[in-house]
Amino acid sequence: MKMKLIESLVRELLNEGDTGRWYPSDTLFTEIGNQLRRTGIASINKTGIPGFSALMKEIAIMESGQKRDGKIMHDNEQEWPYRGVFQMGAAALETLRGDRVVPKTKAKWSKNANATKIWEKQTDEDVFGAVDMQTAAACMYCLYLYYEIAEKPSLSSTEDRAAFWKTYYNTSSDLNSTAQTYIDKIEEYEAKHSLVIN
Repeated sequence: MKMKLIESLVRELLNEGDTGRWYPSDTLFTEIGNQLRRTGIASINKTGIPGFSALMKEIAIMESGQKRDGKIMHDNEQEWPYRGVFQMGAAALETLRGDRVVPKTKAKWSKNANATKIWEKQTDEDVFGAVDMQTAAACMYCLYLYYEIAEKPSLSSTEDRAAFWKTYYNTSSDLNSTAQTYIDKIEEYEAKHSLVIN
């Protein structure tokens, strides 16, 4: 009995120190929509990238979604080498600072977000310090992967997006996660919430 009480108190203390670490899926999904509009990516869904919004939501589920107290929450852990709700690394952020990497999208973001610094001047701490910045970075990085690396593959189905995530977004060192792992996790999420991610 004493051990259970001690364990419960320890969990409470740890959770009190976790302020801002856990984000509900609906809050994060709203932020994804905001950033897609802010960067001008949202309109691309109508003109050439069906499934891009679903890709970003699914990546968030895959990278940081966990069940806590009966809800899907996203772990905003800040340990290197991969940080935040999208588990991005420093190399991805450095890529985004390149002049030729999605320049129009970064310019739209700077204007629409009323940013005090252009994207290229945002530090790692600027980005990882706020979920909206992480979301903007992840959206722009996936847009770069889509156009420049993957050569515009279909993102229309969960299977397409799973293949994109595993081939281009997920690290090669992650041997435990496969495209099928992605599909299974998304199907489980959709079944529990009686919804289809789009």
